[in-house]
Amino acid sequence: MVDATVPRRRFAAVVRNLAASNAAIYLFALVTAPLQAHALGPEGRGLLAAVLVPTAVAPWIADMGRASYATHASARGVAPGRLIGSLGALAVATGILGMVAAPALASLFADGRDVVYQYLLIGLLLLPVLLFGQVLTGINTGLERWGAVIASRFISAGGLLVAVVVLFAFGRLTVATTALSVFACSLLSLLPQWLPLRRERPRFSPRAAIAGARFGARAWVASLASLSNISLDQLLMAVLVSERQLGLYAVAFTLSNVSAAFTGAVVTSVAPRVARGDQVLAQVSVRLTLAFVTGIGAVVAAAAPIGLPLLFGSAFADAVPLAWILLAAAVPLAGAQVLGSALIADGAPGLPAITESLALVVTFTALWITLPRYGALAAAVVSVCAYSLNFALLVVLARRRIGGRAVDFVLARPAELRQAAARVREMVTPSAG
Repeated sequence: MVDATVPRRRFAAVVRNLAASNAAIYLFALVTAPLQAHALGPEGRGLLAAVLVPTAVAPWIADMGRASYATHASARGVAPGRLIGSLGALAVATGILGMVAAPALASLFADGRDVVYQYLLIGLLLLPVLLFGQVLTGINTGLERWGAVIASRFISAGGLLVAVVVLFAFGRLTVATTALSVFACSLLSLLPQWLPLRRERPRFSPRAAIAGARFGARAWVASLASLSNISLDQLLMAVLVSERQLGLYAVAFTLSNVSAAFTGAVVTSVAPRVARGDQVLAQVSVRLTLAFVTGIGAVVAAAAPIGLPLLFGSAFADAVPLAWILLAAAVPLAGAQVLGSALIADGAPGLPAITESLALVVTFTALWITLPRYGALAAAVVSVCAYSLNFALLVVLARRRIGGRAVDFVLARPAELRQAAARVREMVTPSAG
């Protein structure tokens, strides 16, 4: 049942606003990441990645698909209070279990490095709050409360920008202070997600909890495998390669992530619309995303030999070839993210679970064999292969559920490209609209 109280905005306008906010956030990262690189160097940047990557992945692993179900259910009219009381309680309980396991997990990834262990432990102890926050984010996304979603992202990225600039100016930007800043901003970013829901009365519903567990289990496999495919390279590099190799790769990944502003906007805005039955939107969104990511990636690749050392310092010049490969990998990754999100929202989380799991097997096997010998270069090449396999399999399965030809998921129409270009001009030139 569709909630008639949910505001219906033009999809293009939603994507435009989310993409604009994401682009601003990426620009924040283009300030914070170079400052971190200059202050920490390749080795220190690698240590920071060894802290931040596991702490970023842990909440999504422990989420168990609850956030995906919260989006799906709230978009279809399930009362927010029932979702908060049911899914939120389970999220907090899962987070407490994660706190118990935190020392062992921190020790595993720290591999004897005290600074990594200490701040990994701090990040993992925040799990109950972060998991509850993800449920709130899922509910607000399903209700298309984009103001709360955007504000949350701005607080996280903007707060970190301020913290990093101040710390750098006073010569206090270290692995420890950066990690603490990230954790603090993550907690503050939950406030906008809670405010729209603060008057909802939490009610535990066994039916909602069971439905969330069933749907969430399938969505969780897909989300976990997807996240693992994206982050497994840096997780394994944290223990299999030198800090310098991981630092170079982290910088290359930051540069290659330039199109994530648009991709993230599409992924976020597609889910509630497809959950309400707009399957055609999935095809259009995927093919336009591929076109955009390919175009922006070509521009960034051309500028990388000069721009990357200029931004991050000459010590990171060896990251340029890695950035080229990861920019190519970003194309099938974007297609898989949008199409996978659409299929989960459409009530078929098992389909992306299958493709992501197969790709994950390929990723883990290839990385385990090649990382010790070829380092960061192997990780970049494996990413291209795994993302391409995942997207190709998703297209095959999506055709059976949604219909259409393979080209309908890959090749944007000229008229669509012209219309998309017009939307971009509106975004960068508000007076024209």
